[in-house]
Amino acid sequence: MAALTWSDGLALQQPRMDRTHREFVDLLAAVEARRDAPAAALVPALAEWFPIHAGSMDAGLAQAMQDCGFDPETGEMDKPSAEAEPATGCGSTHCG
Repeated sequence: MAALTWSDGLALQQPRMDRTHREFVDLLAAVEARRDAPAAALVPALAEWFPIHAGSMDAGLAQAMQDCGFDPETGEMDKPSAEAEPATGCGSTHCG
C-alpha cells in the first residue's frame, strides 16, 4: 500500500496547486516503488509531512488567493490589495 494516496481531503480547490500536489503524490509513489532508490528512505517522512503542509501553508495561501480574488491562470485580482482583508496568521491552528 502506498505511503500516501491522493484524496479529496488534500484538494484545495485551486486547480494549479491541486495539479502540483497530485504530481507530488504520484512522484512519491514512484519513488516508493523503487525501494532501491536512495530517496526511498525519505518516503515515510514526506508522506507524513505533505498533508500537514498542504493543510496549513498551502491552505493559507489558497485562502489568501481567494480573499483577494486572485486568478492564478491570469494573474489578475478582483480586489486591489487596498481592498483586500489584511492577512493574519498562516492559516494553521499553530499560529495566530
